[in-house]
Amino acid sequence: MEAPQPKHPLRIVAKRLCYFFIVLYLSSLGLWVAGNAGRYLDSTQLLLLRVMVAESALLALSSLAGIYGVFFLASGRERPAPGRTLLGFGGYLLFLLFALLGILLGEALLVVAAGLP
Repeated sequence: MEAPQPKHPLRIVAKRLCYFFIVLYLSSLGLWVAGNAGRYLDSTQLLLLRVMVAESALLALSSLAGIYGVFFLASGRERPAPGRTLLGFGGYLLFLLFALLGILLGEALLVVAAGLP
């Protein structure tokens, strides 16, 4: 039985960045919700919304890097197990969908906050 091969560094970095940006996004979302209840200043709420959009965009980029890593950067074996490939793809796809919904939510709230001219 051969020893397992180490993962490609891009795959490790992409996964950790996804976790990092999802935690940052959820923290910003929590602060924004607390700000609505606590009546933060409008400028603070707009800043939090812009930060949420930026974190969602970075989450989307890191999840795309993860999807690339799952399919094109095999971990030393000739052919990875199909179940593991689909599981990794599904996880990064969920991160990507969450990021896109975060961008949509943040941008929609920014448009609503701007009001009508």
